[in-house]
Amino acid sequence: MSKVSSVSYRLHRSGRIQRVPSEVYLQDSVNCGFVCCGQENSQVKRCLRASFSEFLLPTEEFLYEYMPFIEEGVFPNLIVPRTSLAMLRLKYPSLQRRVTRVIERKNIFVLEDRNAKEIVGSEEGFGKEEASSPLERAAKACRWYKSHLPEYTFTAVTGKEDSLVEAYLQLPKIEIKAEKDQFPYLERTELQEKIATGELEQESIAIHDASGGAGRIYCGIEGFQTNIDIPEHALNRAINGDIVVVRVVSESEGTGTGVVVGIERRSRAPHACTVLEVLDSEHLLLKPVSQKIPVILARARDPNALKGQLLVAAIYDWKSAEKYPTGHIIRVIGKEGLIATETAALLAEHSIIDQEFEEAALMELPSGAWTVTAEDLLQREDLRDVPIASIDPEGCIDIDDALHARVLGSGLVEVGVHIADVTHFVKEESALDREGRIRGCTVYLPNRRIDMLPPLLGTNLCSLHKNQDRLTFSVIWEVEITENNDNGPAIKIKNTRFAKSVIRSRESFTYDHAAQVLAGLPYSDPEIVAALRLLKKVSLALTRERLANGAFVIHSDERRVTAAGSTTLAELSLSPEKHIVTEEHHPPQYDTHTLVEELMLLANHCVAEKTAAIFPKETLIRIHPSPSNIAFKELEAALNALSPAKPVTLDARNPSELSKILETASSSPDLKSTINAWASKCMTQAVYIPSFQGKKLHYGLAMENYTHFTSPIRRYADIVVHRGLQSALLEEPTAAVTQVTLEDICNSINRSNRNSKIIARETGVLYARHLMPSTPIALCVTSITPEKVSVYAPEFAIEGTLIHPDPSSLSLLSTVQGTLDQTKTRQMVFVCSG
Repeated sequence: MSKVSSVSYRLHRSGRIQRVPSEVYLQDSVNCGFVCCGQENSQVKRCLRASFSEFLLPTEEFLYEYMPFIEEGVFPNLIVPRTSLAMLRLKYPSLQRRVTRVIERKNIFVLEDRNAKEIVGSEEGFGKEEASSPLERAAKACRWYKSHLPEYTFTAVTGKEDSLVEAYLQLPKIEIKAEKDQFPYLERTELQEKIATGELEQESIAIHDASGGAGRIYCGIEGFQTNIDIPEHALNRAINGDIVVVRVVSESEGTGTGVVVGIERRSRAPHACTVLEVLDSEHLLLKPVSQKIPVILARARDPNALKGQLLVAAIYDWKSAEKYPTGHIIRVIGKEGLIATETAALLAEHSIIDQEFEEAALMELPSGAWTVTAEDLLQREDLRDVPIASIDPEGCIDIDDALHARVLGSGLVEVGVHIADVTHFVKEESALDREGRIRGCTVYLPNRRIDMLPPLLGTNLCSLHKNQDRLTFSVIWEVEITENNDNGPAIKIKNTRFAKSVIRSRESFTYDHAAQVLAGLPYSDPEIVAALRLLKKVSLALTRERLANGAFVIHSDERRVTAAGSTTLAELSLSPEKHIVTEEHHPPQYDTHTLVEELMLLANHCVAEKTAAIFPKETLIRIHPSPSNIAFKELEAALNALSPAKPVTLDARNPSELSKILETASSSPDLKSTINAWASKCMTQAVYIPSFQGKKLHYGLAMENYTHFTSPIRRYADIVVHRGLQSALLEEPTAAVTQVTLEDICNSINRSNRNSKIIARETGVLYARHLMPSTPIALCVTSITPEKVSVYAPEFAIEGTLIHPDPSSLSLLSTVQGTLDQTKTRQMVFVCSG
């Protein structure tokens, strides 16, 4: 073995580039994975038995481009160089876990080429991976294989070898010509030159209806309304999720109009599909479940056997002369109509991880018999004698937060928010931490929950169950309460402190039970009753103060759908009353939803202020960008048409006044629900950003410096914030995370949160469709175009389209009766009932 020295560079937590020297021994020999080296890999052996004579050595680019296909075994003959995995971790860290898992599950052979003298070629060649191209790195391993095993073929693949990939994907052999050719894309070199000069824009495209509708690309930070609309005729074969290159042809306030002139990267996202039409013995058309994706031309051995099945497919290409994009069927999910398969299809569609936790993560878990020890109490405040309780929805078992309030000897009131100390169990860079980061958040479905962390933590050892000692991170205030008969109580915060603590919650209230206790229901613990009343006073004062500061408030519908106890979608319609849950409504003075909400908002704000003061550039911030007035123009016109005698102006620059106008726009519950839903769509989306980006405003809350601290069991963002706060309290010289890593984390959890919201909404819509009666229901008109009439069903809080004999007779926000068209599978299409 030869000893060589090398130098690498990494980003230090301080943000500085750090030089890392190392000494490595080059191996004189390397295991090839075949029988000749005495350690034959089982997957290589299976390939040889299946008569494979060619093996593919992927670059990190290939792994990134074709991961969905690799996971489903489309490329069984892979041999993965260690250099590709190392570069993958540098370039695409969010994919690292998926690649590691598929290598372990399929026992794909990993060639240890990084330290192999026979492959590196010389001591001078060691440590130069980053300086060479991906193809050069993989080709070097191929050359060694060809000299070592000349009887087989070894090919380096980068993701650009169209003919090779097409052979493995078994793409369609036929072409269906488009009625008219779309214009070809610009050459790649021209695209790159014009992007560099700012002549062209490059971003991901969002398309809401592939059957006929415009697309939109968002520039800059996701959530900001700096966007470019792409008319239907200018989409030029762009598919939802593609990275497109656009030429802007016109601009106006807050938006522009463009045309797609190139595709930088075609989305390989999996799509849930059903069989639309069998064309011949090998070819079929697939209808994606999502209306955002066009019909796909695919190939299968027995297309007729796939009828009535839910499939997962991915799009490969879409040539300018072809009517449909070509794709590959990745796998069959199962029979249509079953709740399990329908849910699995939507989870696949939105890339939600729904599988067991990796073994390494489970090995890090404590014993199920874990209890708080004397060592755990070091550096913690013991608050087990404090009157603490939690308030959550019915059936909640992953309890993140608990509250307390009591009168101090000074006459001030002590108020505390206590949050599960998840970071005690989930250490930074551990396998559990990787699981949490990749999953991003817990996903809540109508019939079940997909946990971010293993249940032993999420629903047991971290969950703040009553009468159990639990480790927490606490925010505690001393406040002065003054009574004002006209406006209610007011508070002044005298002191704020943060502490690691241990608590023993006395009660796990539901929202309804806590509200009943506030209203006078007898309860055995007078300290808890007093605490609830104090907390309610504080929350009322906080609400009033927040509204006075200009917070924007929209009241959401209080219905939710559950599919518990049913196996098929058809079963839901047999007893719809069992599957539609409506929250109990209580007067404001007894409302415990706002009680909890206000204290959580205050805790999140105080934590952001504290952490950002110490680490102004390395704090995770939750922002809600201000919407543009343009976004509200259609709603404004609709409201003025509804009440022409009382015209209104919806000015997004005045959120408090905007809230009042929307709240008083109509006395009809159905219209009020519709107006609120419409206004919600006009808003930007709240997102996570690193504080070095300089933006701090949360428009809806009327706050600067806001974060998420209060739900670490179900949100990875909160785990990051807990670590940041602890570093700030310990006055560490550097933050818990670098700016670059924090930006990567924000991008990852923004995707996870967005997908979790989409899947929750879409599964709710899927189930609600089967709960709707066959009789007419009330619908409110929200859009009228030559192509379609859009409506909102207030009773179910669902959007749809309306088939109407005379759309010109309708007006925005008018109410009509419509019946769901049961023949339109998975679509919310209503037929006018007169």
